[in-house]
Amino acid sequence: MRVRKEFPDSVIMVGNIASGDICLKLLDYADIIKCGIGSGSACLTRKQTGCGVPMVSLILECADIAHSVNGHICADGGIVDVGDICKALCLNSDFVMAGGIFAGTDEAEGDIIEKHYETNEIVNGKRVIQTKYFKIYYGMSSEYANNKFAGGMCNYKTSEGRELLIPYTGAIDKVLQDINGGIASCCTYVGAAAVKHLPKCATIIQVHNQLNKVFEKYAVNN
Repeated sequence: MRVRKEFPDSVIMVGNIASGDICLKLLDYADIIKCGIGSGSACLTRKQTGCGVPMVSLILECADIAHSVNGHICADGGIVDVGDICKALCLNSDFVMAGGIFAGTDEAEGDIIEKHYETNEIVNGKRVIQTKYFKIYYGMSSEYANNKFAGGMCNYKTSEGRELLIPYTGAIDKVLQDINGGIASCCTYVGAAAVKHLPKCATIIQVHNQLNKVFEKYAVNN
């Protein structure tokens, strides 16, 4: 409330939440509610606290509530592939937050980490050493983040995040191209003339397995 009074013309996003009731309450002061607890790849909140709601159910609930009062929501967590961004938009989320998908790019924070691995290939009697490059990706409730930004972990807290080494992927341009292309193709497949029409055109179906992985071990790239 105090922030809204000080910045009456600013766009304010708050979160994270996992309840439709809280979503409605916060929309009295905020424009966008960030929805999702425990779904991130670097998040351990569900393991450490038992708290969290599956993202599809949460987005559906909060989007209906927010849009009924001219508010907006941002789906935060669970983005593994570009298709997950498309699904969030189809579920009526206005914005999508993603971390891991960008974490290996040049534009992401942190230095490039170089690691060396022995391979099974032998040349001149010696094993060939393969070099791989990574960037560190961490949850903001992790011990790593607390040490970096808050001067250490408080003795009454538990670490709700972890550190991951994400393969270095270079410039962000390719990632953005994949996202733009994926959303555009999604609109084509479901018959949506624009992104805002996706919720009206898409149908959500519960499945156990979406991908055919019969030849997965022969894949050249992905």
